[in-house]
Amino acid sequence: PALASLESSLEAPVPSTPNEDLDVIEQTLRPGARPTEEEEEEAGFFASPMMVQSPDDDDEDEEEEPPEVYRRVDLAAAACSVLGQAYEALENRSRAVAWLKRALQLDPRCAEALSFLVERKLLSAADEKALSRRLSAALGEGDDAWVAALYGARLCVHDCEAPLEAVEARFDALERVHGLGDNNEVLCARAEHLYYRHDARAAHAAAKAVYSSDPFDFACVPVYLASMVELGLAHDLFACAHDLVKAYPKNAASWFAVGCYYLLVAKNDAAQRYFHKAAKLCPRFAPAWIGFGNAFAAQDESEQAMAAYRSASRLFQGSHLPLAFIGMEYLRTNNLPLAKHFLRGAKRLCPSDPLVANELGVVELRQGAYHEAEDTFLAVLHLFRALPERAPLRAACESSVFNLAQTYRKLRDFNKAARYFELALSLKPRDPSVRAALGAIYHVFGGSYLHRAIDCYHVSLGVRPDDTFAAEMLTRALKEVADLDLPNPFHPINRHLPTAPNDDEDLTDAARDSLERLST
Repeated sequence: PALASLESSLEAPVPSTPNEDLDVIEQTLRPGARPTEEEEEEAGFFASPMMVQSPDDDDEDEEEEPPEVYRRVDLAAAACSVLGQAYEALENRSRAVAWLKRALQLDPRCAEALSFLVERKLLSAADEKALSRRLSAALGEGDDAWVAALYGARLCVHDCEAPLEAVEARFDALERVHGLGDNNEVLCARAEHLYYRHDARAAHAAAKAVYSSDPFDFACVPVYLASMVELGLAHDLFACAHDLVKAYPKNAASWFAVGCYYLLVAKNDAAQRYFHKAAKLCPRFAPAWIGFGNAFAAQDESEQAMAAYRSASRLFQGSHLPLAFIGMEYLRTNNLPLAKHFLRGAKRLCPSDPLVANELGVVELRQGAYHEAEDTFLAVLHLFRALPERAPLRAACESSVFNLAQTYRKLRDFNKAARYFELALSLKPRDPSVRAALGAIYHVFGGSYLHRAIDCYHVSLGVRPDDTFAAEMLTRALKEVADLDLPNPFHPINRHLPTAPNDDEDLTDAARDSLERLST
């Protein structure tokens, strides 16, 4: 009877009011599922499960009442949480989220429901922020203030739009006010948030603190392993994977660590085997599917990679990473409409990730939507400014600057193109592609700027001697310099760029060819 009533409740539509919720929960606690009054009195059903009555205490008048914290346990919220987990196991995640949110609505202290929502990545970044505000308002500033602070820390993982100082203030408040700075759950939330901010070094430090205090706290293991891959710590990753496999050979995270090591050392075949083994041990372990897809993508096996990413997307519906990886694979195979579709989906889930915005800008640039691409790349640079100074990705934003310069070149705004090419060159001085592109812009200006173009072509060929574009443009530039009566090339040249020509008739043949051949 209990299973029948539970199945009937699972088939029922999601209630829209708390009263209807309670009615559905009561259906699961009918005779056969719920103990009788005699059984409740005999087993002490309403007493705290943590309280054990002494056999010498026969006087009912002297029996202590259960503490207030146990009397506040909401059975309806607990049942809603169980129903949400059951729906998630049935892969009906929309109803799972509805039931888990209802559990938190009935009892904001139902930490089990919140942990399930966070760990299974069932909420988008916007949903997490909205839920955090509602829970903070429900818990107030009283005795439950530490619970509200802990919830806020766990739900701010994807909130990369907030200033770094504001996020750090949340974690500092947990340490100074509530004394939870060394709590593994808090440190794990901090590490995951830093990793989503692309601050791999700080994320590794926080995750390492968790791993040092409890080496087998598997909640933080994926972030710890991913940060070591980002930082290239092959020896530390090998030691960690060895310890995990030796202690827990049947845990998916252990073989996931082995796969991460082989992916780092570019042994992609071995990485695929171990990621596949991790996915077989726990098919619901989404990081294994993401690693499986990355190993296939490293070998240009797009179909298998996208199949693995789709599995991860089905498991982590609130995470933007699987959708972003699918979009990047479609972009690599030049399927621009599908790439744009998936990248837009990833951006809806996490609007503050600069990598997703950069890939979306590349799609728009290839589709010829230059004004949209300009807006997107400018937004990317704004997102990069929000990253911490120590984040490795901030130093790697040269590609976005280069893409913005190419966009201005396509728009024939050569002054801005030259400015952003020079900025990209300052970020990555030894990049031959940037040197050649800047030389092509100088070539467009003509006149005394031909000497600068020649210098750029020479430096580019010095780094990449087989660059046919730079070699051909160097030959043409030298011929043009020989045919023109130019001032002394050693005379200092005014740094102010002249107004770029806007008509094709004003361009030299070589400059026109450079514009046509320079790839994005």
